[in-house]
Amino acid sequence: MLLAVLAAVTFPAIRTLQERASGTQCLSNLLQLHVAMMAFANDNSGEIPFGVDASNNNASWGWYLLEGSYLPPLPPAVSGKRLRRHPLFDPGSKVNVNEYTAGSYGINRNLAGPSTANPRRAKIASIAYPAQKLLLFCSGIYNINRSQATTAASPNLYLPGRSANQASSWPEVARRDAIEGRHGGKIHTVSVTGIAETWIADQLPVTAERWEK
Repeated sequence: MLLAVLAAVTFPAIRTLQERASGTQCLSNLLQLHVAMMAFANDNSGEIPFGVDASNNNASWGWYLLEGSYLPPLPPAVSGKRLRRHPLFDPGSKVNVNEYTAGSYGINRNLAGPSTANPRRAKIASIAYPAQKLLLFCSGIYNINRSQATTAASPNLYLPGRSANQASSWPEVARRDAIEGRHGGKIHTVSVTGIAETWIADQLPVTAERWEK
């Protein structure tokens, strides 16, 4: 009986500590990714990489940061635990996929493009109010636009833990991440200018002022 009581008290406390630790590491990763993104922009006329580049075999922004050595190389794909120590992996992700393009960090595609409205790579200098514009966040896929942040109609494009995710039927590899969320139900973001913020999942703003170029 005593062991059961101790377990009931100890396990939630341990889980809370783990969530705090993963949240701290997530924020650190996002800031490191932001530094890499700005270094890329500095070498490319002030432009940030596309969220996903259809003209280059759907290369993601993460691929460009790796290819240009703006980030350390990925370790050998021996185990998910080893890969998750890389900045492209969110330690709070519950996605059971050993790939950096799923289950970790996403870019705001409304800024990064390409799209009909933004067919070229975005220049940082052309982004209005960059201190409040969301650039990167702990997401379930490597690029996401504002409309996808408010719906679960496309189950591979989501922000973990938002209540909108309850309405969709998720693949098993992503279900826990989508429904339960990460970091105690929080989502971390970094702005174009590198301001890091922490949001309750359902309180992450989805206004044009935060997402649109």
